[in-house]
Parts: sequence; structure tokens; C-alpha cells
Amino acid sequence: MEISLQPESTKVIFTDLQTIEGLKKDNNEKMIQILQNQFYNKYKGYIYKKALQSCISYPDSQQFAIDITQQTFINALKKIKDFDLSKEKNQDNHQYLIKAWLGRIALNCFKKEYAKRKDIIYLDDLTAQPEDEKFDLFESLYGDKPIEIPNEFRSKLNEAMNLLTEEQKHILLVHADEECLNNTLHLSDEAMEDLCKTYNTSSTNIRQIKKRALDKIKDYCFNK
Repeated sequence: MEISLQPESTKVIFTDLQTIEGLKKDNNEKMIQILQNQFYNKYKGYIYKKALQSCISYPDSQQFAIDITQQTFINALKKIKDFDLSKEKNQDNHQYLIKAWLGRIALNCFKKEYAKRKDIIYLDDLTAQPEDEKFDLFESLYGDKPIEIPNEFRSKLNEAMNLLTEEQKHILLVHADEECLNNTLHLSDEAMEDLCKTYNTSSTNIRQIKKRALDKIKDYCFNK
């Protein structure tokens, strides 16, 4: 199934429950196509953002995230008959249940690809921005707001990042993506849950890993 991140219009809008139940039936090909398009267009942005958080340390992070997004929906449509949304009577909760379900599928897709790629990860910068940018995604190693990073310091920062494990890099980059490297700010519940599942550990350990990684960077950049 070919799917794209380009927006598409759907004339008829169905509720989430109608969409899920309709996708379980395969006796009307045209209707299935309409429901698939609506389902994908509604949730693709959320899954792409989640995938990009996981893929940000890869040189092809955007394409990698698109691939994860595609595979997530392909797998979801294969498993749709096992997903029961009708048990939740409050329709306001349907969207959250679908996001959680799709999020688990996306995480599994990423973990499979991570296992294939873990030995060839290349992190050329802390951000997906060009080298000549004056600012870095890290808001500050000490404060809340972005700081200007000279080229020589950027090089040292990259050297420090290369001292980290892939686990530490990934955890730091997820925090940076949500602009919460500072100790007073916290990851969203969804991002923290994804990290805990990916590394099979607790949120307390994730925060400790983040702190140790930042301490290692600070020590390398400012004490050498």
C-alpha cells in the first residue's frame, strides 16, 4: 500500500469508532479506501512526530521517520480486526486509545529497525539543522533559553556526544526535541513511556541516564 505524508481531503467524516469498525469489514473496497485515507490522514502527523523523536540521531532521520510511519499504518491495518474500540463508551477517549495503540505499533517498528541499524548509527550533529546555523537545539546546558554556540564549541560538543552510548544519545535527543533538557522541565508522559519501553527501564532510570550524559558532556566541554 502506497501512502504519503501529503495532505488529502476526505468528503465524508466518520467518527473514530465508525472508522475502526468499518475497516474491519472488507466487502466494500471503495468504502475501505475512504476509511483508510481518513484514518491515515488523521493520525499520520502524530505518528510521524513520535517516529522522528526516535529517529533523530540518524542521518536520514526524516526519511527513516516516514518509513516508520508507513510501516506503522500498514501493520495497524493488518491488525485492525483485533483492535476493539467499542468497549470504551466515552467517544472523547477514542482518539487517545487509538494514539496509544498506534504508538505501540510504531515503537515495535522502530525497535526492529534499531536492531538492524544500531551498529551503523552516525551522529554528525546535535540537530537536523545545517552546519552553518548559529544556534543549537540544546536550549542550554545550564539554562532555559537557547544560547549561541561558536563553531569551535560545537565541534567540542560533538566530540563529547561521541563519548556517549547510543542509549544516552537517544535519551538526550528526545529531551532536546521536547525542549526539556533543563532539570526543571519534564518529558511528556507519552515520550517518557516510549523511552521506558524502548530500554525496558523506569522513568527514574531514564532521568538518571539523562543526568549522567549531561554531566559527561559538561565535564568534557568545560573542564578540559
